[in-house]
Amino acid sequence: MSVYSALANDPRLDGVPLHSVSTAKRFLRVLKNDIILVQPSSVPVDVAPPILPPTMVLFIQASLGIAKEAVEHLWDLTRDEIWDLPLPTLALDEHELFRLHGWKLGFMPFKLYPPTQTCVTTGCDKFGHALKKADKSQAVVYTLSGVYPAFQMHLTCQSCGAAFHNNFAVKGGTRTYYHSTVPDYMQVGEHQFVERKLAGLWVSLMFRGWVSATNCARTYEIALAGPNVEHMAQFGWQFGTRLTTEHVWDAFLVLTLLEHRLRTGTILAVPHGGDQEARFRDAMAELNSEVVNYGTNAVGHCCDKCLRENVLQRNGKTGDVQVIVGDGLSIGRPICGFTHCPKPLSNIRHRFCDDHKDEENICSVSGCRRPILPNTKSCDNPDHQGMEKLHYTHISASTTLGERLQRHRQRYQPADVQARDPEVEYSVDKAGKLKIHVGQHAGTVGISDEAIAANEQEIATMEAASMSDASNRASETSLPNTDPACEATKSSKGKKFKAKYNTSRSHTEFFLSYPCGIIVSRATMLNAEAVSNALLMVQASFSVPGAVKPEHFIYDSNCDASQQVQAHPEQWEWFADMGMSVDVFHFLTKHSETHYHCQQFCNPASFRELLLEDGASWYFNSSIAEQNNAWLGGFQSIVRQMTAVKYDFFLNEMVRLHNEALLAELKEKANARIRI
Repeated sequence: MSVYSALANDPRLDGVPLHSVSTAKRFLRVLKNDIILVQPSSVPVDVAPPILPPTMVLFIQASLGIAKEAVEHLWDLTRDEIWDLPLPTLALDEHELFRLHGWKLGFMPFKLYPPTQTCVTTGCDKFGHALKKADKSQAVVYTLSGVYPAFQMHLTCQSCGAAFHNNFAVKGGTRTYYHSTVPDYMQVGEHQFVERKLAGLWVSLMFRGWVSATNCARTYEIALAGPNVEHMAQFGWQFGTRLTTEHVWDAFLVLTLLEHRLRTGTILAVPHGGDQEARFRDAMAELNSEVVNYGTNAVGHCCDKCLRENVLQRNGKTGDVQVIVGDGLSIGRPICGFTHCPKPLSNIRHRFCDDHKDEENICSVSGCRRPILPNTKSCDNPDHQGMEKLHYTHISASTTLGERLQRHRQRYQPADVQARDPEVEYSVDKAGKLKIHVGQHAGTVGISDEAIAANEQEIATMEAASMSDASNRASETSLPNTDPACEATKSSKGKKFKAKYNTSRSHTEFFLSYPCGIIVSRATMLNAEAVSNALLMVQASFSVPGAVKPEHFIYDSNCDASQQVQAHPEQWEWFADMGMSVDVFHFLTKHSETHYHCQQFCNPASFRELLLEDGASWYFNSSIAEQNNAWLGGFQSIVRQMTAVKYDFFLNEMVRLHNEALLAELKEKANARIRI
């Protein structure tokens, strides 16, 4: 007999409205795990028990106005159906009934149990047995429909000692996430959970709108938190409801890592102790290494916008031509201030890594190697002391109107992050007065290895001279000092100096893109955009499994890169059969008409495979790197204070999402496929 027939014929259900029956079934399905927990261990968890716990009968009575006998009889009629129902999503009025009648009884719409109430540890002699040792603690759940109180339940196997939580199991200090799916509510703190859909919204806002984690949290507080913020405070809930920037970032990390493991069919295991970012550091680094060693989700890609088939080339041969475009972007992350040191900082506020922490005791003026005075960052040279004082005076004076305008133009910038550091230099005028020069960051441009070596040699000479000058001062005698003053310590009229009073930042983020917009790879160049590093990156990017070497490389500094390839053919043999040209825009506006090598070997017009049949229009979009950089530059204010591992992890995920969305579009419009 159906429940509806019983309603019509059973006097115990007389007068119970159909909507109350439906609501009661939904409530009891939400409370299924609570029903299981209070049953004896001999009762199987996959069968509904015959008797409903008294407190639940009381809750249904109070919330729906149904008599005790009617609730018990309704359970008799519907328990098997309830046991097999999927977990429902409650409406707002149903949540309100829980607040009014369930909270005081310990019943919450969100009770975060493990996905199973039996031990699933392989080899445990209690495998498959019901778990009855439970630990309950209060929690807060952030959802798209508002913030809610919750209880999180930990069930422990008394045989093997494994503790089963909602998202993961813990044993031996290791947290192992359940691998079958991403949980609906992800744990982002000791007592905080975020709905998966909400975390997905935050990722989309970051990806599409450059919205920072800070602004995601603030927007939630304003628009989505809902009335339970006040209700929970009045109820005396143990934990506050304020959503923090850290909660948003932790949701991003957990969701991204778990979705990656789901795609690859692997299991995420991390240390159970420590804070969230430290806990996931190795997992992030592992995924970063996968991108380096195996490429992005665009390995082997080709489409009609980036590959041209059976075309006559500059070398007179006919064949397929795929183009790759490279360009650098100044977004920067904290790095060790010791030149070329790749080791990450232990704290992003430090100026040097642990290996070079002694550099903190050396004068901050570039080219000076003399020890600092106590409580300063400069040596005893009066000019260097003056530069440091000028530096801090400049900062405390709220800088100039121009720099304020630069801050204003930083779109989507969280208030707790400053704008991109400007270029700062110091000089001594003819009257001996120190001056500070502040200008916009110069951006990125490829530079030859020879130019880099010359600059480093100049600094090394200055450093050697500064040490000589310091030695002479320490051993002064009656004899006059005939050694010349070092370049870093003498006050040359009009000469400009640089100093490192703050944390240094990486110079360039270099990206390789196909003309269709797909991003192939990215790399951080710490101190300069050396063209040799650009060449190494191209070769490494197309040496991963499944990659196919492109026939042409477009780069705004190919005039220098091409000269290196021709000057050292044994070193750059990989590029011997590759076309190398400058993109059309930079060739017309930035490159000299009288530079022989540039005009002879890098003029895009000399590569017929790049031109349409009319000889005047271009087949490939050589400006795609600049266009992609315009999008990538929007993340500048988000990433500028990140650690090296998190910085790479975040940008890799943004690139993956970009490629995923664009690949779907290119499959429809440009015959996207895998190149064999």
